[in-house]
Amino acid sequence: MKWISLAGGLLVALAWTAGCRPTPPEPYAVFFSGAAPYVPTATSTNAYDDYLLLGTQASEDLKEPQTGSNSPGSRDTLRKKAEPLLARLETATRKPCQVQFRASTPLTPMPARAGWAKLGRALAWTVADAVKAGDWERAARWTKVGLVFGYDLTGGSSLDAATGLAVADGVRTELAKGVPAMSAPALESVSKSAREALLRLPSVENTVKADYDNELAALESLQTAYRNRKSSGLDKVSDQVYKDGKDAVAYLNRMGEDERPKYFEGLHNEIVQTMAFRRTTLLKTDGAHLGEALKGRNDDLAKVNYRPWRQLLPHYFGSFEVYLPQRELSIARTRILVLTCLAQAEVKSKGKAPELYHQIAGDVTIDPYSGRPFGYAHAGTDFNVYSVGVDGRDDGGDSDNSGMRPDLRLSGMSG
Repeated sequence: MKWISLAGGLLVALAWTAGCRPTPPEPYAVFFSGAAPYVPTATSTNAYDDYLLLGTQASEDLKEPQTGSNSPGSRDTLRKKAEPLLARLETATRKPCQVQFRASTPLTPMPARAGWAKLGRALAWTVADAVKAGDWERAARWTKVGLVFGYDLTGGSSLDAATGLAVADGVRTELAKGVPAMSAPALESVSKSAREALLRLPSVENTVKADYDNELAALESLQTAYRNRKSSGLDKVSDQVYKDGKDAVAYLNRMGEDERPKYFEGLHNEIVQTMAFRRTTLLKTDGAHLGEALKGRNDDLAKVNYRPWRQLLPHYFGSFEVYLPQRELSIARTRILVLTCLAQAEVKSKGKAPELYHQIAGDVTIDPYSGRPFGYAHAGTDFNVYSVGVDGRDDGGDSDNSGMRPDLRLSGMSG
């Protein structure tokens, strides 16, 4: 009986000990598992392959001297180096383009993007020099290359797409300086090329999806860094953010395992909700009301009590909200370029501005900020094509020196 009593006591002790063991932490969720990187080929019929290869090469070949790209002689040197790359780029823009996007973590280098920016600068310089020399055929030719290349790149993430917009905006601004002096055939050529580039413009839905995948990859990367925090896993994150972001990283370093599921699931839910907001609200809002829609979203988020990741958002998330207004601005001004060149060509050939342009088919006559035709005023050889701009109000084409407000005009064009 004593043996049974001892055995029973041992079982009770073991059961009590097991009951006092801490609950094991929840397993780590998998938020994203990326696909293999896309490998471009030189023989592809897809222009995007050429863009990747040329961008990567340009990031290496077009290194700027220590004196900077605007110092005497450095611009000419870089442009000379860029000439063979631009020749290949012109050929590439004649192919159809389908962006082969692959999500990446914030720490993944993207040399092609840096190269695209350098090619964009070289294109803008080429157009500027042609305008200065009065070589309208050359100016129109390289404007077309820049618009097609730039807008093709908008089929990827916001970061890639913003680089593409910068390329397109750069050549358009330089070309606009020569519009008053250009010949009628050159003006018609530019108008046609700009319309063709706009027709190639990928759906903004592509960027919404790409950014969603990138943000999930960033979330997965952040969780991995937290998981390895005892071996300095969060150090790289801290190195890549500014002061406010460092406070959020410090919070992660202090955070215990018991809070970890709440933190990462909460951030994941916010990413999912943000993608839904982009699709259901932002993409259905005209340019004049984007600011109001974004403010409403930010006000709603400000009411959420638990958001310790909010200081990290500008560093890893939310690029789309910055990109979309830039996209609306670029499209508006390129459409204005199309219409301005047509009107100026008629001034050159007939001695007066056209009565109206609304007979032109397609979206090119529609102001992204209002959903209605662009404003147009004319008298004799003078005319003004304009957008109502971000305030959505028609001020009769009145604008400041930047051509931004109150109404939006073609940047770069004088007169």
